[in-house]
Order: sequence, then structure tokens, then C-alpha cells
Amino acid sequence: MKTRIVFLSLCLLHVSAIGQELMDVALKGQSSIILSEPYIIILKEDPFSINKYLYYLNHSGTVVTDTSLIKSLVELSKFQDTTEWQLKEFNKRIVINPGDYIHQKKVINQLSPLNDFELKEIKTEIRKYNNRSNDWRRFPIRVSRPIFSDDNNFALIGIIRGNEGSEISLFKYSDSSWIHLGYLERKAF
Repeated sequence: MKTRIVFLSLCLLHVSAIGQELMDVALKGQSSIILSEPYIIILKEDPFSINKYLYYLNHSGTVVTDTSLIKSLVELSKFQDTTEWQLKEFNKRIVINPGDYIHQKKVINQLSPLNDFELKEIKTEIRKYNNRSNDWRRFPIRVSRPIFSDDNNFALIGIIRGNEGSEISLFKYSDSSWIHLGYLERKAF
């Protein structure tokens, strides 16, 4: 019984580490301020939409021809996890509720150790958000919870960048790291 519990604990740690790595890859170059409410990915399952998703993926540099993969991810997107994001689920990111004022010192103390460049970047984002949150087009980003394929080798993540636009990205787990394959959908607002 104890070995089974230890094994399950190790499996959960491995899965959460893989999920954390995926989030780090997906959020690279994005704002550090994240809305606690997750983005809900809405994908259509008709043949025209499936072909459109493949078209977008194939024009982003990676050739994907597996319609069954796209269909299964679309089906899995119907059962998304909608629990709110917590600060502990991200590395060096700020999670807030809509309209919250960000207390710079308090938030920076909660984040994992930051180098000088990261600290300066986060302070600048906090200052811009607190001074004119309604005018900052990139805030807040809303991030979906990952939607993993049945074999956990592929994942979808959706991101809304404030009122600037949105994207739904496909990632592949290969050689112990996540690779961005392309976009199923991109919108500009």
C-alpha cells in the first residue's frame, strides 16, 4: 500500500513538472500579469473547422496532417478544467482578480527569486498596470488550462492578451521538452 502511494505521488510530481514546463514555454514573451479566471477554449468540430485548424498549423511552419489528433483535442476541449489559477502554479508570474490593485513589494516578495532584469521588467509591468490598467492593451492575459491529448504528447493552450488578441497554440512533447508547433487559431481584436 505504501509503495503504491509513493508511486502515485511520484507520478503526480512528474506530471506537474511537465505541466509547469509547458506553461513556461507557452507564456514565454507574454505579460507577467495573469488573470485568475482561465480562458475557455471554444473549438468547432465540423469538417470545415478541422481543415481550417490544419491550414493554420501548416502555415506556421510545422506540417501537421493528423486530423484524428485535432478531432480528439477538439473533443477534449469540451471538458476543460475551469478552476481559477493560483500564484503557485506559475514561475515568476503575478495572478490577480479583475480590477485588483497590485501591491508591488508584497507581490515581488511572493515570487521566486528574480534576477535584476526580471525584477525591473515586473516592476515596470506593475507600474503600468496600476497607473492605467484600462489603457494597457496587453493586460490582463487570460490563460486556459492545458488540454492534453490522450497520450499526453500534445497539448493545447489558449491565451487572450487583454484587448489585443488571442491565440490557441498546439504543443508537442518531444525529447523531454515542449515544442510549439503552431496556432490552431489567432484573432486580433
